[in-house]
Amino acid sequence: MSALAVMAVLAAGAVAPSAVAQTAVAQTAVAQAAGVTREEAVRQVLAQRVDALERGDRAAFLDTVDIAATDDFKIRQGRLFDGLRSLPLESYELELRTDEVPDLAAGLAARYPGAEAVFLPPVEAGYRLTGIDTIDAVDGYYYTFLLRDGRWRIVSDRDLEDVGLPSARNLWDYGPVHQQRTDHFTILHDPADRKRAEALGTLCEQGYVRLKSAFDKAIPTQIVVVLPHTLDQLREILQATFDLSNFVAFASAAVDRDDDWKATAPRVYVQDMNLARSRRDFQLQTFHHEFTHVSAFALAGPFVPSWVHEGVADWMAGGEKSPSKVDGSDGVLPEDWEFTTGGAESIIRAYDESTSAMAFLAARKGKTAPLDLLAEIGELRVAPGTAEYRVDQSLQAVYGAGLAQFQKDWSGGR
Repeated sequence: MSALAVMAVLAAGAVAPSAVAQTAVAQTAVAQAAGVTREEAVRQVLAQRVDALERGDRAAFLDTVDIAATDDFKIRQGRLFDGLRSLPLESYELELRTDEVPDLAAGLAARYPGAEAVFLPPVEAGYRLTGIDTIDAVDGYYYTFLLRDGRWRIVSDRDLEDVGLPSARNLWDYGPVHQQRTDHFTILHDPADRKRAEALGTLCEQGYVRLKSAFDKAIPTQIVVVLPHTLDQLREILQATFDLSNFVAFASAAVDRDDDWKATAPRVYVQDMNLARSRRDFQLQTFHHEFTHVSAFALAGPFVPSWVHEGVADWMAGGEKSPSKVDGSDGVLPEDWEFTTGGAESIIRAYDESTSAMAFLAARKGKTAPLDLLAEIGELRVAPGTAEYRVDQSLQAVYGAGLAQFQKDWSGGR
């Protein structure tokens, strides 16, 4: 975290609301009127939100919302508070990230004519779930703050969506969530989806057994699986710009670049409209695949291409089979974009090509070689050179020849 962080931490076991709520709100108003800087005043707004969450004070949380906010935003903020309160939060903090971008409010003043000033800085939320997360999960928000009658409040979190900067969404943005706990998993779900969450818990534990037998490096002892209630919720949560109907599940982690480069707490998301209709063995293979991604996040860095990520996960989850010919392949390892665009047939081909490449590597250099390659590429987090150069150098170390020769050998030797 930078020195500008709002280190207001939500402790486990929140206290009941009290008269302290009015004191916190009053102190915020007094401080904002006392000549503090815009950034300091906005940090106090964020601190009020964290404090309100800690004490379970919904009114104090919603007091940070400007009167000019739409009814939709006010309702969503209430649902967010209720959702956050339903989580087993060990910690929660909000940080103003003007160290990254000072202000993105250019051109917004006309949208809020009654405000004295408009301020739109990036805001970062970091949180941990009790007994689950060993590192922070991190979300990014683009809150528009308005100054009105000497107080800053939040009016929107959607003013930058049209330029491709959406604020984070989670399942708890839609209201309270329930948990299905197993030995190694917490399935977060809508209360209406309890039975499906129970079934997923059993599948996840069986997938975890498979993961342990195939992954020869450290694996997480606890994994969070999120079961959205609708496809629209999943689309918002993932901020997806591709067709989700082609997929069954996703593994995701943000990146913390404050100190070097490291993945934050991972999450697995279920696209259950497809997964629930699939055969049980395919569902188990799916979870094995996603849990391989989750385990590999700690090893991976910015230079690891999708064909290595997906190839390792698919090859391990598919039973570490021998290399085979891929119908329709052009003999060229797929680019990252080929795993999400171009239609179901071409997406499947990209997965099959990457799996075939990892199977070929294992056949030539041993079963540990695919994961060794991922770790070798991922070891350097900040380094000169392109991703292609780093992959080439890592293949030299693991395979004994560079990228061009590996691709030639693979395409001719399947």
